[in-house]
Amino acid sequence: DAGITSYEHEPEIAGEMIKKCIDNVVLRLLSQHAIKKTAIYFGATAGMRLLCERDQEACYLIEESIRRSLNKYKFRETKNRVKILTGKEESAFGWISANIVNGALLKEMPQKSNPYLVGSLDMGGGSAEIAFIPENITIPEKYSSKLSLYGLDYTLYTHSYLCFGFKEAQRRLMANLLEVSNFSRKVIYPCWQKGYNETISAASIWLSPCSVRPKSMIFPLSNTTAYNFVGNGSSSACLNRIKELFYNTTCQFGTCSFDGVFQPPLRGHFMAFSGYGHVGTFFNITKGDAINEIKTKGEDFCKKDWSQVSRDYPNIITKFLKNYCFESLYSYGFLTSGLHFKPESNDVHIRKEDDGIQIGWSLGFMVNATNSVAVEEPSYRLSRQEYIALLTFCCLVIMLGLAMLIGCFIKRRVENKAYKYSRIEK
Repeated sequence: DAGITSYEHEPEIAGEMIKKCIDNVVLRLLSQHAIKKTAIYFGATAGMRLLCERDQEACYLIEESIRRSLNKYKFRETKNRVKILTGKEESAFGWISANIVNGALLKEMPQKSNPYLVGSLDMGGGSAEIAFIPENITIPEKYSSKLSLYGLDYTLYTHSYLCFGFKEAQRRLMANLLEVSNFSRKVIYPCWQKGYNETISAASIWLSPCSVRPKSMIFPLSNTTAYNFVGNGSSSACLNRIKELFYNTTCQFGTCSFDGVFQPPLRGHFMAFSGYGHVGTFFNITKGDAINEIKTKGEDFCKKDWSQVSRDYPNIITKFLKNYCFESLYSYGFLTSGLHFKPESNDVHIRKEDDGIQIGWSLGFMVNATNSVAVEEPSYRLSRQEYIALLTFCCLVIMLGLAMLIGCFIKRRVENKAYKYSRIEK
């Protein structure tokens, strides 16, 4: 769903929304005394990274709006409390989250001998991330993340695929179909069920950095130009179009995923969450299921008529329900054609939440942030007036002490003189 980037034309609203979240959630949980001891952080990911590419001013104004809102509260002072995460950071934080949920980071074992560590797979709207500890291979610096957690060091392979999250990948697929159809106003869309169609503006497709208007579009079009995408539920055509997104180019490293991106051989078990988790929950994918199961259940769902689907799932709103066909096949395609997991592999455990809390990069972000913060602060912080009064008192005590010391010194000298020059009785 839309995040803070939806406020690019009204950046002040971003700060107002954060204030509402704090007022309605945080302040109801914390006492006034606890607020001063509590640090608060705000992290943004691929959506903001893409906005910064497209409109740096809007990106800055949203960030400042949020920072001003946070500064109105008396939370504990911290550095970088508002931050747009890099792709590498988002990947690493996802790995931390997965291994906290898995319990692996609580084991006091170095990375090479800890069998509980898992890789992480995070699917967002704007990007997709992977992170894991490879087997005895030199990782180029661009793809390497070093972490120090709970007294132990970890070296990860990390990468973020910007523009390969659910939302941007579907936008790019639509853009490709438009180009193939010579920019026809009516386009057959295989990743929606038959019976579902939607009108989409040119701006929704071409204004994203992920799907820049192609040079072959030689005639001018208004951003309000409308395209009618008509679903036909062809899962095979949908999957073929998805696979076209993972273009193969020369690999300079000997081992790559796609588009020349270095990726060491996959190793061990992986936890897949965020977008994967929503798809897995919808299709009832459980631990031990092969990746193929996502494809099988996705194909069965795609071939249903939209009228039947809307009857079967009356409690799921259309903007989410319409995309499960695409998202299931895209999850399968990205894992197998993109990252080269074997379709029959059951090394990927899809999870949406743990004890009712959704799994995502945010837990790792907080752990990493607080890892560098002192455990305890002084129990009481003096006010300016108290500080001045205490300083004045200390100065008076010091001056009194000096006066007493000088007095004692003078008295002793006088006594010494009296002793030195006293007359000797005859």
